[in-house]
Amino acid sequence: MQQALNTNRSTPPAVSDLGPLSDLQVLATIEPTDADFLSCYMDLSAGRAACEAWLAQRAEATRADLQGVTRIDFEQALEMVQTAVARIWEDAEDGPAKPAVAIFARGLAGGQSLSVVPLDAPVEPRLLFYRVPDLAPLAIAEHHSEAFTLVLARKDGLQVLDVDGQTVTPKAWASFRDRPKHAARSIVVPQRRFQVLRRALSGASAQPLVIAGDGACLDEVTEALPARATGRLHDVCRMPVHLEQAAVIKRVRQRLLQRRELKDYQLASRLVRAARNNGLAVAGPIPCREALRTGAAEALVLGKQRSSHRVWRCEACHDLTVSAPRPSHCDSCGADPMSRWDTDVELVRLACQRGIAVVYSDAEALSEIGGVGCMLREPVEVAVLETPKVSREALDLVA
Repeated sequence: MQQALNTNRSTPPAVSDLGPLSDLQVLATIEPTDADFLSCYMDLSAGRAACEAWLAQRAEATRADLQGVTRIDFEQALEMVQTAVARIWEDAEDGPAKPAVAIFARGLAGGQSLSVVPLDAPVEPRLLFYRVPDLAPLAIAEHHSEAFTLVLARKDGLQVLDVDGQTVTPKAWASFRDRPKHAARSIVVPQRRFQVLRRALSGASAQPLVIAGDGACLDEVTEALPARATGRLHDVCRMPVHLEQAAVIKRVRQRLLQRRELKDYQLASRLVRAARNNGLAVAGPIPCREALRTGAAEALVLGKQRSSHRVWRCEACHDLTVSAPRPSHCDSCGADPMSRWDTDVELVRLACQRGIAVVYSDAEALSEIGGVGCMLREPVEVAVLETPKVSREALDLVA
């Protein structure tokens, strides 16, 4: 695997072009240093001029709050992002091949690093300068870009296609040209054609399987599936005769996305019920961090609106405190430096490090728990839950 991290270099590192899953794994393991990461998500369909204007506007708003060395780190990372954006258009005569891109950059002070990740779906533009990469939108893209196998039954035959993002790979084809004349208004599949289907789907695969078509043979095709393929059958849907292959794939992808969003909604609702009833769930940034760190979490569930919690991190002991105003000192060790701890960024990073599913949902019930929670694999020990803060002034010595 090509590494996204390049250290001790005086010239801008080469742009990496890794898949979303690879980048999640690599970027999640990069440790924070003295220099922050600049994470940039850009919708390339807006055009080069619009993208560069948006980047300049957001950069100006961000640098207004930065001073000293931090400002220098930001300018170095910004220059790397601007160069990468320009290169995207220069390398593509007909425009970018992908509709969106994620760029992560860190300057010399932190060990120079640049990673560029093309995305298959548009994203909401976003710019964040923070101690670790902002992987939340990338995790959403990975969660919703599930590859699938499509069995397409049309009047002229059967097709088996592997669909992964914008890439469509034909696997098998069987013609219906020799169907009986009396079956002009319906599709009658010769049994020998099913052998092609069985061979194409007999291999081991975890990809969802979808059967789509415009005739009356959908039931026949479904019954002809090999036993190994039946277990991954997700949907059987009728498609209008006039739709081209690309349009069918688009509709199937939309149906799969709707089912994914429904499952995410149901999971979020189940999480809220479990959190209310002290079931296999925890809510809030600190309990979620401990559940993720200890491996007790099964899934991290976040509301599509950013978490309402304001969390602060002690630079000395790394303890977390939830507080609306910035604390003057750490309650645990008494140290003064308290820095902002971005709940969404930090929790998604922990989940990606440990291969734990990240789920985003617009379920309104999530607002009752502050927009963040974890489903658990098993009951959690007391040590995983948030420890109440005890004021030092309230301690009594007992002889």
